[in-house]
Amino acid sequence: MCHICRRLGIVLQSTPPEVIQMREKQEELYYRAKAEKQAKLHAQGISLPAPRKRLGGRSLPIKVVVEPAPNHDDSPTFAAFSVPLPELETVPDSEDGYSNSPPTHEPEKHRPKFGIRIYDTTSHATAERASLLARRISELTRRERLGRENFQEDRIEVVAFPLPTSTTADERAAKCVSHNEAERAVRLPMPDPAVAASWYIAEDFESYRCRKILRVIDDLRDSWEEALRNPDDMGGNSAHGHFLQVVYGFDDGYWDSEDEQDEPPREFYCRKYLLEQLGWVLFNF
Repeated sequence: MCHICRRLGIVLQSTPPEVIQMREKQEELYYRAKAEKQAKLHAQGISLPAPRKRLGGRSLPIKVVVEPAPNHDDSPTFAAFSVPLPELETVPDSEDGYSNSPPTHEPEKHRPKFGIRIYDTTSHATAERASLLARRISELTRRERLGRENFQEDRIEVVAFPLPTSTTADERAAKCVSHNEAERAVRLPMPDPAVAASWYIAEDFESYRCRKILRVIDDLRDSWEEALRNPDDMGGNSAHGHFLQVVYGFDDGYWDSEDEQDEPPREFYCRKYLLEQLGWVLFNF
């Protein structure tokens, strides 16, 4: 365990049996109530659409919620993650009867500790779109991002960080790296370790000699949601958008290795991807 995880109390382990039993009970109550509601509607002559198949073998119903995330400056930042429906507040007037926001009581207990940062650096980036991007990325890339197994849940954070269209890829990367490091410096010393852990920005300890990764959207068309909905529909050039994957935080001695002797030290590397590849790239994190 790294010293940061130790300080924040982050322990990765299997789901405790009592939690599994609680969720199974919640699931049973949820589907019983749903069946009773459907039976009443059927008795009234109201037809319902066929239920969708659940992917990945997960039976407990979930919903993606969105909330504002901390930011050390005025860059709008939103976090999206999945919460089991029975843990959400009921809202009778909503489409599914549940809130779109996390529970208000001890919200830090519901935030996944793996925070993945994505920057929208297009010139027309806004707070409203950052919130929508966070929700849609969390919803639409879940199958590719987490795989079909019950992987550790994550938290998608999107930062509205508009830059001029003329900004080069390296300039975008450098500005986002600087901003992200400033955010890390503010979050880690939060007085309450539980809150600090809930806003932890994950590092990649299995990568090849670098620890930190950012995704930087530099091209986003009006049809961007289609790229997330159809990740297998990839041509040579996306009609929906592109993003950069920026890696930095190299290990000590990285530039002393034989493989890197002929290359001058760099603060970061960046590589361009199609927007359709976002879920796959996040899965590899």
